[in-house]
Amino acid sequence: ATTPHVVEKEGEKYFPLFEAAAFAKKLVAIGETGLDYHYEHSHRELQQLFLRRYMKLALSCNLPLIFHCRDAFEDVFAIADSDYRIGNGWGPAVLHCFTGTMLEAEAVIKRGWYISFSGIITFKKSQALRDVAKEMPIHQILIETDAPYLAPESKRGKRNEPGFIRETAEMIALVKGMSVEEVAKATSENSCRLFGLNSSL
Repeated sequence: ATTPHVVEKEGEKYFPLFEAAAFAKKLVAIGETGLDYHYEHSHRELQQLFLRRYMKLALSCNLPLIFHCRDAFEDVFAIADSDYRIGNGWGPAVLHCFTGTMLEAEAVIKRGWYISFSGIITFKKSQALRDVAKEMPIHQILIETDAPYLAPESKRGKRNEPGFIRETAEMIALVKGMSVEEVAKATSENSCRLFGLNSSL
């Protein structure tokens, strides 16, 4: 899907393409979509409109959502609570490249969603994020590169790539008192479960 940054310029152009791909079963998820109030390259109201549209699409196609959320957690949760429900719960989702607080992480946990950590968790200034990872249930954690951005600490300034993901996994393992192998196995299983992938891949 189109990120919140560009919905003003590209939202109407690309939504029909993603919609067609979703109904043709060519996607494993809808996203990233969400809200970004940090830069506000697109008006908040328009971001919210497209978020609701992508939520409806995800529910219609039985696909999980990949949320982009920056300085907008309150509105993401509120919109999801009204537009992204399945029975008494919520549709499946992951908060990608999470940089929120423990309070915000608890709201994610409550909704049964996943949190995905990127190379940011390895940055020297990211102790608060490491504290979140320590408390986060391992069965709700994913790991991502966010390539080509956000390379881990030892690769800062370089173009990020999937091969760097081990450093992120090692940091999560350290804060959770687990082995890297345990973290890799759990997060791989989580990814397969969320995206409906074959776990033997």
